[in-house]
Amino acid sequence: MKQPLISVIVPIYKVENYLNRCLESIVNQTYNNLEIILVDDGSPDRCPEICNQWAERDSRIIVIHQPNGGLSKARNSGLRIAKGDYIGFVDSDDWILPDMYEFLLNLILVHNADISHCSFYHSNGKNLHKGHGTGKKFNGNNFESIKECLKLEKFILSVWNKLYKRDVLNGVFFEDGRYYEDTLFNFWSFKNANKTVYDGEPKYFYFTRDDSIVKSPFSKKELDVIYSTEKLCKLTSKYYPDLLEYAEKKNIIECLVLINNILSSQDSIKYLDEYESTMKKLKIYAGNTKTRINSQLHWKYKWLLTVLNINEKLFVFILTNYLSRKRSKK
Repeated sequence: MKQPLISVIVPIYKVENYLNRCLESIVNQTYNNLEIILVDDGSPDRCPEICNQWAERDSRIIVIHQPNGGLSKARNSGLRIAKGDYIGFVDSDDWILPDMYEFLLNLILVHNADISHCSFYHSNGKNLHKGHGTGKKFNGNNFESIKECLKLEKFILSVWNKLYKRDVLNGVFFEDGRYYEDTLFNFWSFKNANKTVYDGEPKYFYFTRDDSIVKSPFSKKELDVIYSTEKLCKLTSKYYPDLLEYAEKKNIIECLVLINNILSSQDSIKYLDEYESTMKKLKIYAGNTKTRINSQLHWKYKWLLTVLNINEKLFVFILTNYLSRKRSKK
């Protein structure tokens, strides 16, 4: 019986110090029937040369060289040419365990699912620890799966720890030019899936670089996360109104994180407009009775919004001394 083909899409930009480690982990998978699509997104370093060298060594590798257009455009280029029965994504500074795709495909086949995903290890080059959701298991229909995604307990909304049956990605692409693009991509793919399965065994190594967004100055790119979560709220309201509280919780938390990151930036004065627009969104939530009784919102966030409804300066003081969460590079 012929093994199904898995297309693995790797977007590549300025990662010459990490690319060989990533590609070695993919070509050495215990599951061999792979189509490995390397998308050189106009990388100005040695990445184009490294991609070509790997393609000469392994006939399963296809290389696309294109002008720089960002992560979403690079992933979309890979999606458009992928021939696999299943689709996976690996970020080019990360790496995977040898059996990851065998593990994920087996989950799909055993549970007759459309999407499978696993947990991950988080590495900064010095320390290594197990990531979000490790040890938990889940399988369910699209409503139950989207609920778990929005709850942010078992699942994360990244694409790199997942394997997708090709059918659920028909017409589903990343929004070109947007960052934090995984959220909406996963909403549509999970909506299209009849069943998804998750196993908290970590198989992916998520690497945080020194030049990642965690350690970089605040950038307007971070505003895209609010765009994504606001759109997620609209889509949830339309297709899964019973889950709207979960989506609004995510949007509120991201607004709080964004405000904190702006205030923590050395160039915060440059982002006054972004600060005011995000604060305006938070004030709408703070003045809304439904928000204050949102059963999914943790009491500490309800408390912060209550303070904002009373006094903005006090809210800012508490926020900057209370919430120190930074977003990751993905």
